[in-house]
Amino acid sequence: LEKIEGVNVEPIIKEVAKALNIEYIDLDEVEIDMRLFSKVPYRQLLKYNTIPVEESDLNVLIVFNDPLDMAAQDAIQRLFPKKPIRIAIAKPKQINQYLQRLEINESIKGLVLDIRKDLSQEGSDEENDESPAVLKLIDIVLKSSIYAGASDIHIEATEKSCVIRERVDGMLRQSFTFDKDIFNPLASRMKLLTNLKYQRKIAAKVAGVGIDRVRFDPERIEEIEEAVTRRDISRLIAQGAITILKKKGTSRGRARARRGKRRGPGSYKGSKHARLSKKKRWMRKIRALRRALREMRDSGLISKREYRELYPRLSVFLSIAHLKSHVKRRVLAERGE
Repeated sequence: LEKIEGVNVEPIIKEVAKALNIEYIDLDEVEIDMRLFSKVPYRQLLKYNTIPVEESDLNVLIVFNDPLDMAAQDAIQRLFPKKPIRIAIAKPKQINQYLQRLEINESIKGLVLDIRKDLSQEGSDEENDESPAVLKLIDIVLKSSIYAGASDIHIEATEKSCVIRERVDGMLRQSFTFDKDIFNPLASRMKLLTNLKYQRKIAAKVAGVGIDRVRFDPERIEEIEEAVTRRDISRLIAQGAITILKKKGTSRGRARARRGKRRGPGSYKGSKHARLSKKKRWMRKIRALRRALREMRDSGLISKREYRELYPRLSVFLSIAHLKSHVKRRVLAERGE
C-alpha cells in the first residue's frame, strides 16, 4: 500500500496492531539502542525484516515487518535466549530505511572497531582523537554528506547512541548511527578540523589569497594547531601541510572563439554542474541503476518479485556498486551463508 500515491498506511497498521494486541512503533520517534545490533547478525535482520529497538530487564522489544511470521520470531528469539521478545509492528518503509543505514554501518564496522581498540589502549577519549580510524570515519561522513547535497552536519550524543544527521533541502535527516562511545573521539576531531580560524587567516595573509582558498591536511591538524607565527605557517605551506587552491579566474575560451582562435573548451559552457543540471544527473544515475537491475533479473541473480521491490527504491542507492553490494548481501542472507 505504501507504493500507492496518496495512501496513508499508518492508520491501517495501527488497526492491525490493535487487532493483534501488539504495539505500534514509529521508528522516527523512538531512540534505538545500537548495542543490540552487536547481538544480532545483519543478515538475520535483512532476512526477516526486523529491527531490535530496546532491551529492558524483562524483555527485548523487536519490530517486525510481518508480525505473523512465526519462523522469524523463533529465529530472533534464539538470539536472545535469556529474555522473551516483545513483538511490535512499524511501517515497512521505516524498517527498510533503517536496514539501509545499517548496511552502511556494516561497511564501516572495521573502522569503529579500530576506534574502540584505540580507546581501550589509550584509556582516554581526548587522546584517541589522533587515531587514523577517526579520520577515515570523518572522511566517509563528509563524503556521504557532500554526495547527498547537505548544507550542514549535526553530531549528537543521545542516551544510547551517537547520531549523525545532515540537513538536505532544509530538512534534517539521520545518516549514521553509532554506539555512544564513538561520540567523544569523533566530536573532538571534528572540532579540531573546524576550529582553526586563526591559522586560516594567517595562512591567507602569508599567501596573499582569500581564506576560502586555504586547505589543511587532516592528518597534520595537531601540527597546524600549534603554528602561531607567520614563520610557522610559511613552513607548513612549504611542507604541504597547508595548501592553497588555484584561482579559478574568468575563462578566455569564449573570447578566443570570437577572435577565431579555435583552440578552447569547445561547446562546453559553464562549470560541470552548470552544464549538467541536477535533474539530468539524477536521470543519468537512475537509468543506469535500472539497466543494472534489469540485467540482474535477466541473469537470474534476483527474482521478479525482488526486482519489483527494488525498482521503486533505486533512488536511495549512490551507484551501481552500491546496488550490487546490497543485492549480494541480500542473496547471501536468504541463502543463510
